[in-house]
Parts: sequence; structure tokens; C-alpha cells
Amino acid sequence: MVKLSTARIAGGREVRLVEFDEPPAPSTIAALRKKGVAGVEITSRCWDPRAPSLAWLADLQPVVLLVWARGIVPPLPADALRHVERLDILARTRLRQPVDVSTLTEVRDLAASADQIEGALSQMTHLRYLYLDRAAEPSMAAVSGLRELEYLRLELRRGVSTSFDFRCDDPPLRLRELIVMDAPLGSLAGLERLAGLEILVLSPDPSAPQGAPVDLRPLSRLERLQDVRIVSDAQFEHISVIEGLPRIERARIGGWCGDRPAGPEPATTP
Repeated sequence: MVKLSTARIAGGREVRLVEFDEPPAPSTIAALRKKGVAGVEITSRCWDPRAPSLAWLADLQPVVLLVWARGIVPPLPADALRHVERLDILARTRLRQPVDVSTLTEVRDLAASADQIEGALSQMTHLRYLYLDRAAEPSMAAVSGLRELEYLRLELRRGVSTSFDFRCDDPPLRLRELIVMDAPLGSLAGLERLAGLEILVLSPDPSAPQGAPVDLRPLSRLERLQDVRIVSDAQFEHISVIEGLPRIERARIGGWCGDRPAGPEPATTP
């Protein structure tokens, strides 16, 4: 028995998605391909626990792969990842073998924990959306060279004590939204190079000790910035640069609110 649904990929295209309640037979896979099913939700019912394998995935050639299984997931076959454009791996999911990013050349949308993948993300040249959990390195270095990246959410693992470094050699200049969670806050130098940024959310670990005041001047060059939220008890310098941003609509910096009021209501004709 199979359950069909839909999933969305980068660009807004919808893909038909299948969830199995047992490892699929070749005839089932052939029938699904004829129906245009190109997405798979991996659960613990997708493999035989006596001989755990996901080799059948290569026959389905998924475009969307959602790995939401409990237990230890067998290795994802490299041949099955050749056409994948969206890969989601639930944070609590345990993989027997990390996914080598060199097999993810077509992926545009990736959500995973840092320990679930291995290799340089710069190999994923089509990547547009990245949600990386339990990241060990508090910096933008991991996304250096990702020139198509538009959305980035980084959540640092517990215990990281080094301030986040926004500098990198080849910054993602198309980035429109940046969210960094649980990283100690220090210098914002490097953000000025992300000229296309529209949304910036920084939420440091509240238990981390506060360092020197944070200089906000790197944000002064972000002329497309519309929404900036820095959830922190740190001290901030040069907060007036936020008021000078031409497109800013929402601004919350520590306890300071700089939301731009809405314009007057249009006159109505009696």
C-alpha cells in the first residue's frame, strides 16, 4: 500500500510524493514512474530490518527525497541521488552513512544537520536554499562559493563559544535571507558584502557571555535590507545606520525598535 501527496521544490514546482508502508516491489516502482511520481518520503517501513537496504531508490530516480525515518537509515545509494533537487533529512534521523555532497550535484534545496552530510558544500553549485542544523563552525566559510544561494539558516550546535564570523572568501552575493541561531555575537564585518540581503535575523545563545559592543556600521551598505532582527542583550554602537536604510520596514535590535510606520491611509471618496 502506498500513500500519495505533493511536495514543493525550488521555483514553486510541485512534485508528486509517495510514502510506502513496506519495501516496494519492482512492479510498484514501475507503476509509480508511469504515474509521474518523482518524490519519496523515507520512513522506517521502507526497508526490511533483516536486510536493510534502499537500493530500490535508484530505480525510482526521485527528484524530491524526504528522510524522516526513525532508527538507523541504510545508506542512500549514490545512483538514487543523481536527479534529486530537494533533500530534507530530519534532525533526529540517524544515518548509517553520511551523504557525500559530491552526489548532490542537482540539489537546489537542502535541509540537514551538519553531521548528516560530508564534503565541501561548494560542490553544490545549484544550491539556492540551505538549512543547516548543528553546525560546528561559527562562520560563513561553509557557504563560500555558493553563488546561487538565496536563503540560509544556520543553527549552531551547543557549546560553541567563538563569535560568528560573517566574512568568507567568495560570499553568496545572491543571498536574500540570512538567519543565524545560537552563535555568539561579535563583529558584523563581512555582512556589507551581501548587498542583496533583504532579511537578517541573528539570535545568539542567551547563555553566552557578552563581549564588546557590536558595531552596526557594516549594515549601512545593505540598501535592500527590509527586515533586521537581532535578539540579544548585547550593547550596540551606531544604531542610527538602521534608520538610514532606504527600504527598512522592520527593525528590532536588542531592546530598540525602529519599525518604519506605515504611510497614511488613502483618502476615500464620499
